[in-house]
Amino acid sequence: MLASIAQGGLVDVATIHDSTGPTRRYWVRPEMLAGAIAVDHYFGGEVTLGEIDDLLTDWPERQRELIRAVCRAAQFGSVDARSRADILVDSVVGDDQMPAA
Repeated sequence: MLASIAQGGLVDVATIHDSTGPTRRYWVRPEMLAGAIAVDHYFGGEVTLGEIDDLLTDWPERQRELIRAVCRAAQFGSVDARSRADILVDSVVGDDQMPAA
């Protein structure tokens, strides 16, 4: 799916050079398409292509964006993403910071 989207000009690619060497970064435009890709990639079908928890472990500095992607997947109707979003938001915000219902 990503290759066909990239060919359509909907993915921006940049190579970032740092102390660890070159790293390719991808941005999907428009943002709504990024949400659809997240649903398909991490929460779609019987066999997913990755685990969101692995990404959170590998990229703790991207926690906010990753949780946002899980929430977008839940908005797109993924039941798995919805339960994952609840857990992730609770772990970040905590019950003591939530307003009383």
